[in-house]
Amino acid sequence: MNSRVFNKGFKGIDERKKHVERELDVLQLQDKISADVKGEIKGEDSATGRYLENVANYILESKDIRSSRKIKDTFYLSEKYYRSHTAAGRYTVPDTEWIEGIGEDNYHDRESYCRRLFGLGNLTESDLRAFMLNWGNYTQEDLGWLEQPYMDLRDKIESIANEDDLKMLNLFDGKRSISEVATILGVKQPAITKRIKKISKNLRKMVIN
Repeated sequence: MNSRVFNKGFKGIDERKKHVERELDVLQLQDKISADVKGEIKGEDSATGRYLENVANYILESKDIRSSRKIKDTFYLSEKYYRSHTAAGRYTVPDTEWIEGIGEDNYHDRESYCRRLFGLGNLTESDLRAFMLNWGNYTQEDLGWLEQPYMDLRDKIESIANEDDLKMLNLFDGKRSISEVATILGVKQPAITKRIKKISKNLRKMVIN
């Protein structure tokens, strides 16, 4: 497919739209989409789907339109952007449907399996930090079989965290970054990072001992 479509020399939305109309081979795309449909390939899993997503983003990133994160009804440009540019995306909640299906033939007691899979002894300090950076976001999810392991982990963290630590953790709602939380609390970013590392390290020590 034509990579000349993504010419960054065009800055405004009008000129980018006209450029796309000139360069896009519509007939070729129709053939590829038809082939994907016949092959039962989802757009998100196909090269054609990713190409069209990039074309849309090329237009949406025009210099004379407002950022997708600065308008009333905000949105993310793509799943890739969401996962690579946001704390929520990087530390997202596991897909519970996927978890429920893991080893279904071998693990009839899925609740027990999830407890073992997400047991504290299996989590690294990095895993624990990721959990804390998305602290408030988990409560908004239907965790299903993960609810009890989640509550167990949260209770253990709360048992070793002091009042200031809990105030900090409650500010991580899945959208705020470490620097944003630091600004709210009136401290430097390294101070927040240090506190999170300390909690995760102490929690791991408690498990080991």
